Formats: sequence, C-alpha cells, structure tokens
Amino acid sequence: MLSHKSAKPNPPCPECHSKSTIKKGRRLNRFRNLQIFQCRECLHKFTAEAGKNKTYTPRVIIEAVSTYNLGNSVSETQRLIRKRLHVEIPEGTIRSWIREHKPFTAYARLRSAGQNLFSPDEVIRSFLLNHRQVYRFQVHRAKLELLFEHTHNRHLASVKKHLEAVGEEFPHAMFQSTEHRSSKFPTTVAIPVTRKEYYATRLATLVLPAAIANKMRHETLQRFMLVNDSATVAVEIPVYLTKEDIAYYRSQGFKLDFESDVITGHIDFLQVRDGYLQILDYKPEGSRSSCGSRCLGKLWRSRRGGRRSCCGVSGDRRRVPRRACHRGGPPRPGL
Repeated sequence: MLSHKSAKPNPPCPECHSKSTIKKGRRLNRFRNLQIFQCRECLHKFTAEAGKNKTYTPRVIIEAVSTYNLGNSVSETQRLIRKRLHVEIPEGTIRSWIREHKPFTAYARLRSAGQNLFSPDEVIRSFLLNHRQVYRFQVHRAKLELLFEHTHNRHLASVKKHLEAVGEEFPHAMFQSTEHRSSKFPTTVAIPVTRKEYYATRLATLVLPAAIANKMRHETLQRFMLVNDSATVAVEIPVYLTKEDIAYYRSQGFKLDFESDVITGHIDFLQVRDGYLQILDYKPEGSRSSCGSRCLGKLWRSRRGGRRSCCGVSGDRRRVPRRACHRGGPPRPGL
C-alpha cells in the first residue's frame, strides 16, 4: 500500500504560541513572495520562512559567503555575485554577512594559507562520476595540503593518495554493477535515531533554505561545508573493498554475509579532525537507510590507515550518533 506524507503543519504563533494558525495571503518583498500566517487566537500576522526580515534571499547570502571563502576579495565577491545572480550588493553588506556567519565558517582561519597555495578557481577540484547514476566528487585541495601536513594526520597519507587518485584512471568499471553497491550490503547494525540540536543540524537549518529546489538540498549543503568549514576535505567520495580486502576482514572475524567479490559505495562527507577520519551521511529526517554505506566506509577507512575513526548521520533535526557502527580491525601491513 502506498503511503503519503501529511501536509506540513502551519507554524505556531510567535506571540501567544498557539498552534491554531491559518494561511492569510502572501507578501512580496524585493526578491520573493513570502507566505503570511495569522493566529486564530490573538489575530497576530507573521511570516515563518527562513531569511525573513532579510533584503536578500538565503541563496544570495550563502553564495556570497562561500565565494569569499574560496579566496576572493570582497570586491571580487561583489563582482562575481553580480555576474552569477544579477544582484548588486554593497561591499559593506558582504562584510556584515561574513561576520554574521563566522561561527559556521571555521575555514576562515586557514583561508590566508589556502590563498598562498591555490587561486580561488583552483581550490576545489571537481570530477563527475558516472557510477550508474551521476555523482559529483569534489575535493578541497587547500585543506588536503594544510590538514594532512600536520604530524597527527600523517598516518592518513593513504587517504590523501586515494582522494588525489579519483579521476580518469580510477577503477570506475567496478561501480557499474548494482549488485556491488553498499546499499545491498546486508547488515544487522541497530542504530538509534535521536532528535538532537547540534552543530550539523544548525548548519543544515542555515544552508538548506538556500537550495533552489528540493533535489538540490544535498548538493547545496555539501558545497557549503566543503568550502566553509575547516574539516570537510571531500564529498561524494567513491570507495570500494576488493576481494582481498573482504577476505582479510573475514579472516579477522568479521561476519560478511554476501557472495560478491567487490563492494562499492559513495561517502557523502569526509572530514579530518585531530587525527581522526569522520564520515557524515546526510539524510532528511535522519533516515537509517544508509547503514550499509557507513559500514563500508568504516571498513574502507581501516584499510586506508584510518583506524582512529568515527561516523554519524545528520538530518534536518535528527542525528544518528557517531561510533554507532562497529570499529574496523587494524589495517593490513603495507596498506
């Protein structure tokens, strides 16, 4: 039987907190049409959309902040936004957005060092992967150099090598068969989903309204985190376990109940923090549907020297805790 999601409820009244509210027309501001609501109890009218009381749309603001953190000057950011989005923004306004979003743009402390390594057009390397469906692999080249040069991250050198190898010579053929996908990977990992407000959910609340369509929400969040935070080094990373990898883990006591010689998948976000590799997997409402991908990710990290690792899933308002998947064994010597 097909089930349909119920309509999104109207927001509560910000004055009396009554949930008895109705839609009451729309209001056109400089850039968009806002839905107006009215409280049945106190008759207060209000709007509840992200970015209200802002002259510019969330998309314009997020794009300006990201353009600046790629290494562009404020005046160059102004020019690029004018060219891309056809919006004229005063330089003072851009500076105020940069200050306002500072808690979500930790890359700012690495920005100057990154400018010395790559020009704004060269910071992000992007490559389209035709792996049954199209994935946009992206890696932040400046973070890759700056983070992996630290002593406590040097044991992750093979991960850096893997990210740099994604390109024309990558073994794309093994990703073409559906039976190899990690979504088919059988797992009995029971992961509790809890509702929690923390950094990643606050960031999602900030960034997702900037998506021009629902299907762009994932990509919009990936781009913002890749450009602006200090830990995300790559997104949509293709990973795989070979026949030898699988045989090794079985010899270490892992119960892998499948017949395939190869397992493939894609990691949504890969972060490097204090000598640890972290996987983040964004699912609206904190879905459990990606257990196979996360288990594959942990096994892949262990094989690439990332024994110290943790993972989690973030949704709009829910979170699957880090370390929810079991730890991988030690990497085989020489890998």
